[in-house]
Amino acid sequence: MPAPLDIPALNKNPSLAEQLVPQLLNLIYSGSLTAGDKLPGQRQLAESLQVARPTLREALRALQLLGVIEIRHGGGVYVAAMQPDTLLGPLHLFVQLDQHGLSTVLEARKIIEGAAIAAAAKNINAEQIKQLQDNLSQLQDLSDGAEFCGASFEQLAQQFRAVLKQAIGNPLVARSVESLGLLNTAARHQLQTKTSLQPILANHQTMLAALIKRDADGAQRALEQHIDYLLQCNEQD
Repeated sequence: MPAPLDIPALNKNPSLAEQLVPQLLNLIYSGSLTAGDKLPGQRQLAESLQVARPTLREALRALQLLGVIEIRHGGGVYVAAMQPDTLLGPLHLFVQLDQHGLSTVLEARKIIEGAAIAAAAKNINAEQIKQLQDNLSQLQDLSDGAEFCGASFEQLAQQFRAVLKQAIGNPLVARSVESLGLLNTAARHQLQTKTSLQPILANHQTMLAALIKRDADGAQRALEQHIDYLLQCNEQD
């Protein structure tokens, strides 16, 4: 039988299941539980958390929907594989539901991706530049179209980021950009009704021009100006 988990008791209130989700997530983030680990049985876990088993089951179902755990019929509950999109899933929901979360994501992009694109400018190769040029050519066609296609825009945005991630040259920085990608997707969904493709295209063209020149400072400034534009759009009523 797995050893009991040292978890502080929760305050008794009507939102116990909601409190329980971050409580369990913290065990995973802190390393107390890792991918493939089996959680204690529901009775033992409920006693450790000092909650009723129906409350625990509700929290476990929420974590299953987020992809954080796997509930195997007759086999117990296991921690799922830890991937960036899984770990950031709860934050993704927060961004979708909370306007302040969107601003926070954009500020994070400005800091993390600003440094990342500066690194990419020093390492980007001719093939990667060609890929970015093709990407912006497709974005140009999309912006010239009579109807906006959100799915096509999202695909092009992801492709642009993927090329930059390859050019960064630092696996830790690249992983940070990858982890931020899911939150950035949520941000783009909220901003689609407030932004125009033409300024976005122009901002990306400025970034690409700096990358072609291997101008790290210029590329970072262009990225920051792009995020500032998105922040302004986010502040619109």
